Amino acid sequence: MSDANLATIAYGPESILGTAPAALQELRYTKESLKFEKESVSSAEIRSDRQVSDNQKVFGQPTGGFEFELSYGFIQPWLAAALQADWLDISITANATLNSGTQVVTAAASAFDEVPIGSIIKIAGATTPANNGPKRVVAKAGNGSAITLAAGSITVTDASAALTFTGKTIRNGVTRKSHTLEKRILNSEREDFYQRYHGMVVDTLSLNIESKSIITGTVGMVGTSYELADVGIDGDATAAVAASSTLTLTANPTAGETVTVGTVVYTFDAAAAAPGEVTIGGNASESIDNLVAEIQGLGLTAENPLASAVAGAGDTMVSTSLVAGALGNTIVTTETLANGSWAGATMSGGVTQSSGYSAAELGPVMNGTNNVGIIRMDGSAATDRFKAIKIEIANNVRGKDACGYEGNWDIGLGQFKVSGNLNAYFRNNSLPTKIKNHTTFSLDFYVQDALGNRLYFHIPGAKPADGDPNIQGINTDVMLDTAYEGILGGAENATGSTLIIDAIPA
Repeated sequence: MSDANLATIAYGPESILGTAPAALQELRYTKESLKFEKESVSSAEIRSDRQVSDNQKVFGQPTGGFEFELSYGFIQPWLAAALQADWLDISITANATLNSGTQVVTAAASAFDEVPIGSIIKIAGATTPANNGPKRVVAKAGNGSAITLAAGSITVTDASAALTFTGKTIRNGVTRKSHTLEKRILNSEREDFYQRYHGMVVDTLSLNIESKSIITGTVGMVGTSYELADVGIDGDATAAVAASSTLTLTANPTAGETVTVGTVVYTFDAAAAAPGEVTIGGNASESIDNLVAEIQGLGLTAENPLASAVAGAGDTMVSTSLVAGALGNTIVTTETLANGSWAGATMSGGVTQSSGYSAAELGPVMNGTNNVGIIRMDGSAATDRFKAIKIEIANNVRGKDACGYEGNWDIGLGQFKVSGNLNAYFRNNSLPTKIKNHTTFSLDFYVQDALGNRLYFHIPGAKPADGDPNIQGINTDVMLDTAYEGILGGAENATGSTLIIDAIPA
């Protein structure tokens, strides 16, 4: 029997598809669906007794994924895996002029070469405080000397020395990324078992942003191979061990002598008649059996809350902590026996489980009520009020099978697609008009955690599906629900991307 709360999933990026890295990091997740997807074929031999002569395994691949709650640090490597691209870190220091009339920031030639159109940069050091902070770049001069920011970014024209421009941005790409995932399960016998999923390429990633709810998501993957193991990838892994101690009798106890296990004192008596009393047997071995029965709750005393016990070799008893780990080393084991003793005053040998994995980051999760910033459509704050926003990323990956390979020998990348759903309160005909005319629109918004870290999501061009305001009954709101699909075109197509994501630390 195994407990979900004792299971661990860890992951690490692969430099070669299907080859595990040397070290892994713990994964933050709420639920997982990783599995070995097997295919088998029954023999078609014709037999006079009408029976099936054989069934052969002909293929097997790792698939599945996990569900998560959105946090700033955790999601970044998985966004890179889903977009099949690398994050670009921007760090620029330059003397610059900020023009409020044109929203242009001007510096020396090539100063902004590394800044992609559509990305968010964080300005610091401007003389006018309102000119500082995260700003979206909507255009750039050919020689990299100037960038144009979104309307309203610069409030007052000023020239400042040694401004800093920082950012971290990513957009959909074509660089295939793969991971090894390792599932570590601890069972009731306190043994570790490992399942490994190699060459895992992200096929889908979704985000569900809804009011009154934590922001959640899912990751779905397809991989190359799967294996079972008794030892983890990281050699520093340590299995949990329960503490124990041995009581040895050299002769039968006498009435009034005691044995203590944890918080419970057991007193030997000629004929036990009350909880906590142990009947003295005909010999030391029988007395041991009677003491074991009391500790296990088979006698007059309730089961010991901290430890179990079994009769050992000869006239001995082994008591073991019910919970594995170093805490068991503090369980008291004492006695007042003239003809017996414990191995020590407390149990010993307890070892706390250590996965050997590097710890997951512990940034706060975000919710759809307090952590969603300004939602913009076509560059301006949306007049609609959204109850839910969903983003779905799909890579349409496919496994490639071949003779001599049980799993996939390679993973192919298909068309990159961004789609989703908008659930809005009906306020005016703005969104219905876009739906009716199949008008391309842009969508961007950010989410911010309790520490001030922000993730910006920007779809420069999106096409709406159908959708009309629906009246569901009395005492309900009129809602409009529509799907959308990201495209390369649109008014903001200068970005050359379907999806842009920026990570701006507090």
